[in-house]
Amino acid sequence: MLTVAALALLSGTAAARPQFGLSLGFESTLNDPFVVRTGPRLGASLALSPIIEAGGSFAYYPVLGTGGCADPQWTTLACHLLEKVSVSPDISKMIVAADIELRILPFQAQLGDWRTSVGLAAGPGLVTTEDDLVAQQAEDDPDAIAAQNELHPTVVGGILGEVRHRHFGPRIRLSSLAYIETIGGDTLEMKNNLLGRTEVFWWF
Repeated sequence: MLTVAALALLSGTAAARPQFGLSLGFESTLNDPFVVRTGPRLGASLALSPIIEAGGSFAYYPVLGTGGCADPQWTTLACHLLEKVSVSPDISKMIVAADIELRILPFQAQLGDWRTSVGLAAGPGLVTTEDDLVAQQAEDDPDAIAAQNELHPTVVGGILGEVRHRHFGPRIRLSSLAYIETIGGDTLEMKNNLLGRTEVFWWF
């Protein structure tokens, strides 16, 4: 039988008790024209009702190169700007990110033991970044070196969809991670990374 859940199900009986869950997946930046950041993300969640969940997660994006056109995480555009036209692309690499969030899944369809849910998630977080001094052509600039590694408060929000078979299932997510960074020690710039994530989750 196919059923569709709405916000009125907040008081429903689909989940008799809160459930604890774990998730593991990979995510990657989708909108940075200069560098691609990819890494694993581990999360924990508490399902408070059939459509409300609270959770937190931790991501690590490894640095695989030292900058320049030989760096596997640089895009073709970044290489062209630096090597061909001597323009310094602004490359700030996310290293570690952590957040807590509230998820609301008001749109649901169930067929037998399978349940499909679509909803929104938002919450605060923190992210550490590392400026690429090779890209900035500032490897000997003391101000740039001093501001190379930073910790930023962030706001995270996105849309997600999942398919659950009793206690496990896959989830896909598209989200934004926004923060303000310092460039060269004296310039502030707003960053808004678009992230795509694929993960699996387990409920206990």
